[in-house]
Amino acid sequence: SPVLYDGIEYGNLSLESFPTEQRRFIIDEEDAGAEYVQAFIDNISFPKSLEELEFFIDEMGDFSLERLLSSSVTTWTAPRWAKIGDIVFFMHAKYARSTMTRLRTQLNKEKYFYSPKRFKELASWIERGLNLHSQFGGRIVAVGRVSGPPTADSSQDSEENIFHWKSRVYAEMDRITRLEHPVHMDEFSEFIRISREGAITPVLGNSFERLRELIERTNRIPRYLKESVSSPIPLTKITDENWISLPAEYRRRFVLESQFRSYYVDHLLFGVKDKRTRLYSECRCKKTGIPDSFVDNVIIVNKKYLPVEVKLSVSSQSNILGQVWKYSNDDTIICGDKSVLPEQIYTNRVLIIDTDYVYIYDADNNTISPIFTLDNMNNMTGIHELRRMISHHLSN
Repeated sequence: SPVLYDGIEYGNLSLESFPTEQRRFIIDEEDAGAEYVQAFIDNISFPKSLEELEFFIDEMGDFSLERLLSSSVTTWTAPRWAKIGDIVFFMHAKYARSTMTRLRTQLNKEKYFYSPKRFKELASWIERGLNLHSQFGGRIVAVGRVSGPPTADSSQDSEENIFHWKSRVYAEMDRITRLEHPVHMDEFSEFIRISREGAITPVLGNSFERLRELIERTNRIPRYLKESVSSPIPLTKITDENWISLPAEYRRRFVLESQFRSYYVDHLLFGVKDKRTRLYSECRCKKTGIPDSFVDNVIIVNKKYLPVEVKLSVSSQSNILGQVWKYSNDDTIICGDKSVLPEQIYTNRVLIIDTDYVYIYDADNNTISPIFTLDNMNNMTGIHELRRMISHHLSN
């Protein structure tokens, strides 16, 4: 059966293939069935302005926390690196109380700008928020599971947007389980520091194991949480020889684009490009009328230069078409120490790679189409098939 070393499948190798000091890391059959995940805390705050509070009153009918606690599925802010199956710990912000008291003070000062009925309604909602905070503030109140890929919501970039939160990336989440006994952050502050800069706090490795154990002491937890293993990618174990057999659950765990490029995409591109040609990185694209831009890579396929852009998740990019448009129909691309002219370039195509698919951008139609799933990239046959698909789309 396939050998697993630090969670990476190396094919049908014998145990003796590994140095003696490494064999102790090879996991047994029981662990091989675990669900490898990453996890994060989603911090639920309170409206930061009276205008935002009015929106919740008029359009939502409840606070975000109340809606979450009465739901089994939702769409919520998520990090761009979140993947389907990842674990979400929902927490009501510890410092939301100061926001509510500030709004109460502001409301009393501006009382005469509101009708008596509206003033009473706003004051009532603030008290309702304070009561919720007394019960749940600074506590993890529920757990859930990411059930859809992160997606950027460009509509929130509008100047008229009243929402205070910075995140514009959301993901569908399901199997939300409310905790009977919420866990206060003081109980895990020793090993997890909640981010004060944004709504997301990653919970990785041993911190995940300790937090799960802490929650399970006083709560029944769902099976998907009980059977999950927080598994950082063993980057140092990825080599020229084994990258191609990297299982999908690890390929999708890259948190940084730079990691994904260095440990996976570079290997992939070496297999796809023409033999005895260079892999160019961070190439300057010059296009009349716009500032210079830099494409992640350029490779040579069938004797012509092809720009390549790398993302963790194409679906989470709010303006991916605008990004790759800059790399098409360029006047020149600087690759290393040479300037490449349009007649040497696939000017109307850009190859795009994320942790799930390889795509082609067609500048003539301003469209992006997936052409290959990386789940099929498990041997050299996959490399040959990908090169064939790329050549086909470049010739059309």
